Amino acid sequence: MRKVLSAVAIAVGLTMIGAPAFADPPLQVKPSKVRPGDEISVSGRCPSHRGGTVEITLAGKHVVKVRADRKGRFSGEGTVPDVKPGRREVRAMRGRETCGDKDITVLGRAPVKFSVIPRRVERGGVVTISGGGCKPGSKVIFYLDGRKIGAKTSSRRDGSFHDTAKIPRKTSLGKHTITAVCNGKVVGSAKIRVVEEYPGTDGRSSTLAVSRSTVAAGTTVSLVTTPCPTGTADAALNDTKLVLASPARSGGLFSTTIPKGTPAGTYTLAARCDGRVAGVATVRVTPAAQALPAQATSLPSTHANIVPGLAAGVALIVAGALTLLRIKRRRGAQVVR
Repeated sequence: MRKVLSAVAIAVGLTMIGAPAFADPPLQVKPSKVRPGDEISVSGRCPSHRGGTVEITLAGKHVVKVRADRKGRFSGEGTVPDVKPGRREVRAMRGRETCGDKDITVLGRAPVKFSVIPRRVERGGVVTISGGGCKPGSKVIFYLDGRKIGAKTSSRRDGSFHDTAKIPRKTSLGKHTITAVCNGKVVGSAKIRVVEEYPGTDGRSSTLAVSRSTVAAGTTVSLVTTPCPTGTADAALNDTKLVLASPARSGGLFSTTIPKGTPAGTYTLAARCDGRVAGVATVRVTPAAQALPAQATSLPSTHANIVPGLAAGVALIVAGALTLLRIKRRRGAQVVR
C-alpha cells in the first residue's frame, strides 16, 4: 500500500512540475516604442473565442474600446495616454477575461521647439507663436518685453501651443523679446526685430510677392513690392543684407540671391525701398542639394524672355526666303537651256 501511495505522490509531483505555468495570451502591439500622444495599434484574440467589447489599457489607463468578432478576434487603434516613461503593460480585457498583454517602452515627451514667425515684423503686424512644455489645458500668455500681447490661449493635450499675436503699433523700432508663460514659468523666448511700416501696407506683410516660397541656398528669387519712387531698393534675410541680382524697376520688380551656405530653416525675407520696409514674406530655405524645380509664379511678365524666341523666328524666316530664291534661280536656268 505504501508503495502504491508513494508512486501516486511521485506521479502527481512530476505532473505539477512538468505542467506549464498559466500565461496570458500574447498581443500584437505596434509600435513597440511610443510617446504620450502617439497612435498605437493593438490586435489579438480572446481565449473564449466569443464576441463582445474589449477594452485596451496602457499602464491601467484607457486607450480604446473595440468589438471582438464571434471567434474572439479584435483589433483597434488609440492614443497613448499620459503615463510615466519606462516599460509599461498593454492589456486587453473582455469583462473579467484577459485577452492578452504585452510590455512596451514608453518614452518621455519630445521637446517642442519654441518659435516666432516672422522674426522681422512691421508695427501692427502679426506673428505666429508656437512651443510646448505646458501642462495639458494650461493658460498660455504671450509677452512683448514684459507687456501682454494677443489673447490667452490654452495648451493642447501634449502641452504644446500655437497661436497668433499682434505687435502694437506704438512699439519702438529695433529688437524686442517675445516670451510665452504658462503655469507661472517661462517656456520659451525669442528675439524679433520691429521695422517701420511702409506707407500703404497698413501693417500687412502680404505686400511682398516671392517667386518661390521654398528655395535652395544659392538660388535667385524674384521679388515684387510696391513701386519704389527712386528705384533704390535692397533686401534682407532675417538681419542679413542681401546683394541684389538686378536693380529695382518702377513696378517694384527685382531679384536677389539667397546666400550659399545658408542653414536650412524658415526665414523672414524683407524688401526695402528707399531705406524703408516695402514688404515681408516668409520663405523656407533648403540645402543646395535639395534644389526644387521652378514653381509657377504670378510675377509680372517682362519682355526679356521673348527676345531669344523672336531672334530664332527671324532666322528661320530668312533661311526660308533664301531657300525659295535658290529654287527659283535653278528653275530659270533650266528654262534658258
